[in-house]
Amino acid sequence: MDSVTKAGSILLLIIAVSYFLSGPFVTDPMDILATDMSVHGMVRGILGAIVFSLSPITALIFGLKFRKNQMHKKFAIWSFIAFGIM
Repeated sequence: MDSVTKAGSILLLIIAVSYFLSGPFVTDPMDILATDMSVHGMVRGILGAIVFSLSPITALIFGLKFRKNQMHKKFAIWSFIAFGIM
């Protein structure tokens, strides 16, 4: 496994763990002030920020990896499209 694949796999693991850990935490209402946020809301917000920050980076990393392999060129295109949308 090369370093690009390893980095992408580690990022996917972090995303999966963050998704899993955010499940039990309840989201605060949208109109609440930052000073009034609950611990649940803060934890869920931090985990969500991790997920939504790493997702496009992961798509880009795998797109660059797939681009180098002739058999996986289609995956590269879809990875770059996902990166652009995110």
